[in-house]
Amino acid sequence: MPIGTARLAHLMLPNSVLLVGLEPERSPEFARIAEDPGTWLLFPGPGSVDVKELPAQPRHLVVVDGTWDNARKLLERSPSLRRLPRVTFTPAAPSNYRIRREPAPACLSTLEAVATTLELLEAAPGRFEPLRRVFNLMVDRQLAFSQDKRRPSRHTPRDGRRAALSRLRTLYPHLLLVSATTTLAPDGAPILLQLCARRQAGGPEFRYRVRPPPGLPESAFQNFGFDIEKREVDGDLAACREAWSRWAPADAAWTTWGPACAARLRALGFTVTEHVDLRGLLAVIRPGPVGGLEARATGLGARLPEGEGRGPRKIEAMSVILRRLFDGG
Repeated sequence: MPIGTARLAHLMLPNSVLLVGLEPERSPEFARIAEDPGTWLLFPGPGSVDVKELPAQPRHLVVVDGTWDNARKLLERSPSLRRLPRVTFTPAAPSNYRIRREPAPACLSTLEAVATTLELLEAAPGRFEPLRRVFNLMVDRQLAFSQDKRRPSRHTPRDGRRAALSRLRTLYPHLLLVSATTTLAPDGAPILLQLCARRQAGGPEFRYRVRPPPGLPESAFQNFGFDIEKREVDGDLAACREAWSRWAPADAAWTTWGPACAARLRALGFTVTEHVDLRGLLAVIRPGPVGGLEARATGLGARLPEGEGRGPRKIEAMSVILRRLFDGG
């Protein structure tokens, strides 16, 4: 069951205020904030200013929580909200709110939108990553609970773990660890920045830096952990697909952390055949909170590379987790 994330963000942001209701004008606290000329409303649409183009730092940032339809209705009914200047941003990646279907790839949950906006305002990529980790943990627990409710009574958790481990052992020689670093165009279409892959059984790695479209800001690279001084690219998207088709083993079982990576690559014209969702597999084999990929891998002793983007880090993290699973640890 989807839940609002504004309360979660409020609990983790000491200077925030949470106001609940359908008539903001009834709140003296909101009236005081709305009258301040340094107050902005985080909401997309005509007239919204990109957060990177604001003339000055806002003193207050108002965020409307709820479904997109409910948020729009509240905005239409509230003169105070409509009078506020609006600020927006272009998400670097789709939402991880897997318990709710967003109306478009560029739509994020309230917590994800707040974390991204604050990082852009403060020019501090990753500063609010703890908010996202708690959010991801909440999503994982919700999904685990819903899967438990749907599981037929004739199947025990042990049966599910046995089947998942059997599939892992069968596919292990063919596992191809894949990580795609993408951002989003203003129209919501994915833009591939880097594609990395490695066979779990060993062999050469595939790494390809894709030439970005004109106008993509440097922050798109900094937010994904690239060394901004290393600007070399390997080619455009078409050349990347061609290089991939020559390199990728025909019997490969694509292995990604969650389903989003494979879905984005399909949208970019790559052919994904056999697919293993390592995060979903892990939730079956090791019941309980799955947590984030890198945090789980470093907890197992992984040393993740720095300065080369998120792709190589994710590949190494998945490899460490798979080895531990395969060894029965």
